[in-house]
Amino acid sequence: SLSAALSLEYRQQHGITHILSVCPEYEPTKRDHLMIPVDDTEYDDLLTHLPKACDFIQDALNGGGKVLVHCVMGVSRSTTALAAYLMRTHCWTAGEALSYIRKSRPRIRPNYGFLSQLDVFAECDYAPSPAVPAYLSWKRRHKQEMTA
Repeated sequence: SLSAALSLEYRQQHGITHILSVCPEYEPTKRDHLMIPVDDTEYDDLLTHLPKACDFIQDALNGGGKVLVHCVMGVSRSTTALAAYLMRTHCWTAGEALSYIRKSRPRIRPNYGFLSQLDVFAECDYAPSPAVPAYLSWKRRHKQEMTA
């Protein structure tokens, strides 16, 4: 279960030093715990959090750590965050990153909104910001979808 995976005993057994929670339901348990409060809907904005998630994972690995990336079901949000990290690290497409993850976790299924955000993440050279046309275009579409 998720609560077992977040327990100190489980983390110690598996050498987990850092936790990335991609859900609003869990409060950070310690300093090495990044919380990204995003729901699993097509309209939620995970895109703007992806650089911070990638940096968190990379910093942990650079320090010799192990990262547990989780959401609630381990199917959509955490998969999207991990795919973003793999895309940025290996210059992979979203499809390549998801295929790699699927080898270890066949039941992954990011929602359509998150899949499109992965494509925009790559179009923005992994740094979405208002200065990047691809980000501005996505932001306009996203706003229209939210009000439709």
